[in-house]
Amino acid sequence: MKNMKNKRMFWFIPALFLVPLGLAIFGMITMWLWNALIPQLFHGPVLTFWQTVGLLILTRILFSGFGHRRWGGHHRWRNEKNWRMKWAASAAAGRMIVLKHLHKAGRLPDKCRMAAPEA
Repeated sequence: MKNMKNKRMFWFIPALFLVPLGLAIFGMITMWLWNALIPQLFHGPVLTFWQTVGLLILTRILFSGFGHRRWGGHHRWRNEKNWRMKWAASAAAGRMIVLKHLHKAGRLPDKCRMAAPEA
């Protein structure tokens, strides 16, 4: 148990310095890009460093929520194995309806176009 606590402390101390450093570097890059592009292209405001950090935090909350996932976290519906299992278990009539809609929209891969029903 004591060994596990030492491992946590080993990662906590570098993170205490690296997380603010990374936020500062990412904030400076974002501020530079914003101030170089947005005022000239869209007549938008020039941002200070703290406004940029606030904007980064706001976009993190809006697009990722408050969870402790990594940036661009893993979504279960994107798991190809899970998707294939659900597809195999679905009824044949339901699959044909989905294929018909995908065929109409032109969203089928080339190898599946021949198997799709004619609309």
